[in-house]
Amino acid sequence: MILGVKKTIQIKSIKQGYIQYIELKHLTTLASKLNVIVKLEKAPGEYVEADTPLLTVINHNQTLEHEKFLHCLFITNDQESIQDVKLGIQKLSEIALRAISPAINDPETAINCIEQLTQVFIKLGKSYSSSPYYCDEAGRIRVMLEKPSFMDYLYKAFYQIRHYGKEDVSVMSAVIKALTVIAETNRSAIKNDVWVFSSYIVEGLQKEEWLKMDKEFLNQLLKNLAKACEKKGASMLIE
Repeated sequence: MILGVKKTIQIKSIKQGYIQYIELKHLTTLASKLNVIVKLEKAPGEYVEADTPLLTVINHNQTLEHEKFLHCLFITNDQESIQDVKLGIQKLSEIALRAISPAINDPETAINCIEQLTQVFIKLGKSYSSSPYYCDEAGRIRVMLEKPSFMDYLYKAFYQIRHYGKEDVSVMSAVIKALTVIAETNRSAIKNDVWVFSSYIVEGLQKEEWLKMDKEFLNQLLKNLAKACEKKGASMLIE
């Protein structure tokens, strides 16, 4: 449970750069030791300026050493973030988009990127938790960090690929196959998110003029996707 709020204080960054890493375990231990709650105002991968609020300490009734909290956040000039899944997804998506641009027209590279995105999402789904709370050994909430939903990650990965690759059967089939594998290899909550997101993909496919064989091919893939999401009797087919 969250302790009753007595007093809060913001701790600000002392330098500019990208948040490379947040030592959440150490921060949770520190908060437990001081009997406070820490709300992180910035997430891994975000850029901050000096004096940007990084975290808010809640419930403190003592003098706090800001340095102890700041030592749990690593800020560098490098945008590469160990904990920033969004950055890895963004880079793979950007490579795929360049590959399917009219100037390059290299769907095979785009498909390769989609397959790599699949592996990212398989791993993300197995470890993903929507809970923003990190608790101490006694089960008390000590750290709060808001996270994107799994659906947000899916959208960031595929929305531009869907838009710019919507007329390419090979690219769109790769997206559907990716969603199928992500669903097959993950738990029910992730399967449901994949299924809901798939309706967005199909909505876009419905607006295209597909040849008969292309439509049949994509619809068979969508049937496989429904099976992977354990949606018996449900269907999202291109009409």
